Amino acid sequence: MSKELVKLAVDLYNNQIGKYSKEDVNETLRQELIKLNGGSEIFNRREFRRNKNEIFTIIEVALDQLIVNIIDKQFNDFIETRNLAWGDTNVFKLPNNELFNVAMIANGTSNLKRQRLGDRGQVVIEVAPYGMKIYEELLRFLAGKIDWVDMVNRVAKSFELQLSQQIYA
Repeated sequence: MSKELVKLAVDLYNNQIGKYSKEDVNETLRQELIKLNGGSEIFNRREFRRNKNEIFTIIEVALDQLIVNIIDKQFNDFIETRNLAWGDTNVFKLPNNELFNVAMIANGTSNLKRQRLGDRGQVVIEVAPYGMKIYEELLRFLAGKIDWVDMVNRVAKSFELQLSQQIYA
């Protein structure tokens, strides 16, 4: 997988393309994927079979990075985001806001009861994996008919809508 192509796709979405236009960078990304298709805009099945995993890995890794960042920005003021390893449990310990008892005592007395604040408990948040399977003809992208930023925005908005509905519920 070409890390440079993933970075190019991420930078294109984030509009961190320096002095270049969005169209120029979109075209560069398209041309790099055309190279993986044998260097021709005409679909080459043999080259595609040879390089399809790399092509889809570039798109998948870029989307993974972008979607997480977009969702974090959208909900950052309302939620705490954690990335967990498979099998880990998301546990939040509840803070104990109780205060200690204060008593007036006589001089020369040190007979006070010790106090300890107990735990308030914890909350376990169940997590579930979410995914999406999208489809667009690679030929349309190679022909310049598909805009990368528009595609990423549609995927992100779909996740945002799903998460918003869950938060509301």
